Amino acid sequence: MELRGISSKYNKEVRKLYILSNETMRVSRTLTDKVLSSDLADPAKFYSQPGRYMLLLFKSENLIGMVGIREASDGEDGFSDMAEVQRLLIHPECRRQHLGHEIMQRVHKKVPELGYSNYTLSTISTNEVAIMFYNSLDFMKFSHTTDHYSQRDGLPYQMVHFVGESNGNI
Repeated sequence: MELRGISSKYNKEVRKLYILSNETMRVSRTLTDKVLSSDLADPAKFYSQPGRYMLLLFKSENLIGMVGIREASDGEDGFSDMAEVQRLLIHPECRRQHLGHEIMQRVHKKVPELGYSNYTLSTISTNEVAIMFYNSLDFMKFSHTTDHYSQRDGLPYQMVHFVGESNGNI
């Protein structure tokens, strides 16, 4: 396994992994398209800006995992000096191998390097595996919201939000 930072030569692979992961979890195409037209339109450009970073996990030159770090929106969730961890994905064929832990250990070290003291992450409430994973890393669940723009089976997504400290242990 090899961890690498994002570069433009990986943009297509990042987008493919995101689509595959969303299809596996039955995420709506509306949400998938929304993300593909925002930060994943050009991941290398988006995550190369100050305060942002994307980490990619490779196995034999194949992209099998990724995670992005960016600034949380100003005042989002009532926290300051906060990063948002997003796009944490492991290829469906590579799950249940503790690769998420490996990626999150690197995130835990990278967050303070980017100037943040805490970080937040979110998942849809039906993603029980992710919720258990975040709980196993001692993230604190702090809120639920409804995303009315993204739907599954015609209903808005219920989002679960977590917060962690960069000086805690993973």
